[in-house]
Amino acid sequence: MASNFKEHIPNMIDRQLLVWYKKYPNKAAIPASVNENMMKKVTNKARVHGALLMMAATAIGFFFTAIAGKRAIERGESVNQINIDFHKNYDHKK
Repeated sequence: MASNFKEHIPNMIDRQLLVWYKKYPNKAAIPASVNENMMKKVTNKARVHGALLMMAATAIGFFFTAIAGKRAIERGESVNQINIDFHKNYDHKK
């Protein structure tokens, strides 16, 4: 009986994803070709997890940037003041 499913030959990254998402117990158990639909599901799941991690990292970055900005305001620093100081030093060196 012929199979109507397309087969995908997994590369090293695909093999690692198949193990991480528990489709196979280890890399040695992965056959030479796997079902294309299963591979699409695994890569889509990895893509979603990657996007969620990047969103979380961005949110954490925003949080720390806001804290750094508030501390700079408490110290009296501002972009305008830094620019004025830079030009004073630059003009003084000429």
